[in-house]
Amino acid sequence: MSSQLLLTLALTALPCSPQAERSDHPAASIATARTGLPAPTPLSITPFVLEDRDREEGQLPASAASPPASEASFVGHTPDRVHTNRLDDEDRLWARGRSYKASFGHDGFRYIPFFGSNAPRNYPVRFVLEGVRAGGEEVPFHEEVRAELAGSRVSLERGPLTERYDLAPESVEQSFELPHALGQGDVEVRIAIETELAVEPDGGAFVFHGEHGHVRYGAATVLDAGGRTLALETEWDGAVLALRVPAAFLAESKWPVVIDPVVSTFSIDTYGANLYAPATAYDAGTDSFLTVYQEQFSGSDSDMYARRITIDGTALGDGYIDNSTESWERPDVANCAASGNFMVVAAAGAYPRRRVRSRVYVAASDTIGGGSILAGSGTSDYTAPTIGGDVLDGFAVVWEWAQFPELSNPYDLVGVMLDPNGFTGQSLIIAGNGAQNRRPNISKVSGGIPVATSTWLVAWMVDDGVNPSEIWGKTIRWDGQTSSTFTIASATQPLSSPSVSSPTNSFGPRSYVVSFTRDYGTDTDVSAVLWRNGTVSEVDISPLLPSTIFDDEYDASVDCDGHHFVLTATDRAIGSSQFRAYALTLAEVDGLLCPTETAEQLTPGTRITEARPVPRRNDPYDPNWFIVMTDYAVTNNANIYGARWNPRWSCLGSHTCDVSGYPNNTTFASILVMDGSDIAGGDVQLHATQLPLGVSGYFLSAPNVGPGFTPPGSHGRLCLQNPIARFLSTLQTSGSHGTMSATIDTGSMPLSPPTTVLAGETWTFQLWHREPIAGNSNFTNGIRVAFQ
Repeated sequence: MSSQLLLTLALTALPCSPQAERSDHPAASIATARTGLPAPTPLSITPFVLEDRDREEGQLPASAASPPASEASFVGHTPDRVHTNRLDDEDRLWARGRSYKASFGHDGFRYIPFFGSNAPRNYPVRFVLEGVRAGGEEVPFHEEVRAELAGSRVSLERGPLTERYDLAPESVEQSFELPHALGQGDVEVRIAIETELAVEPDGGAFVFHGEHGHVRYGAATVLDAGGRTLALETEWDGAVLALRVPAAFLAESKWPVVIDPVVSTFSIDTYGANLYAPATAYDAGTDSFLTVYQEQFSGSDSDMYARRITIDGTALGDGYIDNSTESWERPDVANCAASGNFMVVAAAGAYPRRRVRSRVYVAASDTIGGGSILAGSGTSDYTAPTIGGDVLDGFAVVWEWAQFPELSNPYDLVGVMLDPNGFTGQSLIIAGNGAQNRRPNISKVSGGIPVATSTWLVAWMVDDGVNPSEIWGKTIRWDGQTSSTFTIASATQPLSSPSVSSPTNSFGPRSYVVSFTRDYGTDTDVSAVLWRNGTVSEVDISPLLPSTIFDDEYDASVDCDGHHFVLTATDRAIGSSQFRAYALTLAEVDGLLCPTETAEQLTPGTRITEARPVPRRNDPYDPNWFIVMTDYAVTNNANIYGARWNPRWSCLGSHTCDVSGYPNNTTFASILVMDGSDIAGGDVQLHATQLPLGVSGYFLSAPNVGPGFTPPGSHGRLCLQNPIARFLSTLQTSGSHGTMSATIDTGSMPLSPPTTVLAGETWTFQLWHREPIAGNSNFTNGIRVAFQ
């Protein structure tokens, strides 16, 4: 007689109450108003929802086409899919459904119910096949077996029986298949159950419950192939659950026979998982972006999810980079163009023994390949990894390392080179000076062709215990050779949170922008530095944001498409809980960093943080950028949003009359930039930044320039020579932002008599302004324009 004994466990997650659709998300409305500068080329910002767990099923958009700017499209987890994953360093298979995660191995089946992101940690229930008896005699089986996956079925071959699990989004069905008779008498399946949840009987069922939810193990029923059923006796001794099928039932059964208890999970906490810490990279071969982010399963467990999309938000592929119970945090991702591979890195584990892990995501096939443990030992803490990609040669990864961090050991920075498939190569030593070297960030790409100048820039904050935190840097060549350490920014205020752009395309030295935060104690501001071959030019970004002097600006991120830079930052008014994300464009003009426009607010009135800009490709004529954001607008929930942004690029003229040695009382030099047309007789727009607050000033221009001199009563530098046009009609104050702007009609220059600028003439512009100290004044740099 042959027989099959099937034990089925159906595990589902049912929230206590459904959630309503959020149809009024503020990301659907984008502000494009400017301050002081007209917009000859209209901006286009198209937002979409990359991941929103507040939506109900059935509310996906009918079309994957790009939505209008007034609508937000939604891309959620695939409703009918279970994600499976196997980590390279352990012999377990992991599965993630809507309401649970589960793992399978020789030492048992672990079911981890999703009780909500605010559950302080995981509450697993472990089921272990302890034994099978036939007629009171033990039936031996193999214990050291590997869980194998075929389709949606997990199997463990245990010799005389096969343990199987059929995976569905809302359930896991466990079965035991017996290919032949095991003997006479009752058949008993014994399952050891381990959990810290309290256990209470409920009729013939059992409930495992805790503060945040409960798991119900339903009454078992046996069913044969002929349709006969029988309620089974279930015994629980506090550790082992015994399901017994009577011999009389088996003697008359048609095989297979199924034992079917039902296990359900109910979450007391009804909101979805928190999603945050997004990182994004672009693959030119598939014209797509991979966004990786954390999914908070519980207070002690973060999973890592990846979604590949178009710039319009259309979903192309997705999957879990990690869905185990080892927490993966703060991911970063980069792309190698030659292989089409994305590489994801993250810190895994718990302080103070975290390790750095990596995994490959293949863009063309949406498959998640193997990974590596890049760093990890029993005595050290490895965290905060950052990764940069390359056109041909692979990746460079840098992370923090501290041995015995609980003893206040200093953090060094180390790393490794990876080939395009993620295999480790040359080790990197970035900083090991006995100071606290923290929060490294590396340029997303190294610049590619020409290889001779293909270089990553790494920036980090350092605290030597004597000076305030500074921003230091080091370059890494495509072949792994590193430069000496250099200072990117230092000040009397602590500096933190550096972000490094990709470099400009150049056959000579490449330019990078490094953004960071200055902490004044009562206020934090965002600054950016243009770094090129050791030369630094700094601009204060805060005055370009439409906020007041004591608003906090922070969390800046910057990148480059090979020609232009985009910087995003977040601000929050004092006493307010509202965060606002902004984006602005920057350009390099004659070695100076030129803001080409005032900041655009991406999502007015919402709690947006962690905005990250990513260029579509190194193409100066492609205006499209992708910006990924974390949205905390929903109470106790965080979602991932994306926006397609079309900035405008223009920075008129060339810089002259260097005033870097003539700072005003803000400790910065006053900066002038110009926008508009170089057609003679047309309008140009002048915009001065980094001015003292609340001082008066007006613009000047002249067709002749000289070496520059300091007029009486000034400590600035005037480079204009007579005749000088004084635009007294532009007299204004710098206000609370330290800025002045004006539109100049070059068809009526205020000389005596008024003059029209003619084609072929070159004119230079400056701003004169007062200083807070009575009797003192200063000047911006000059902008020189050759009119056509």
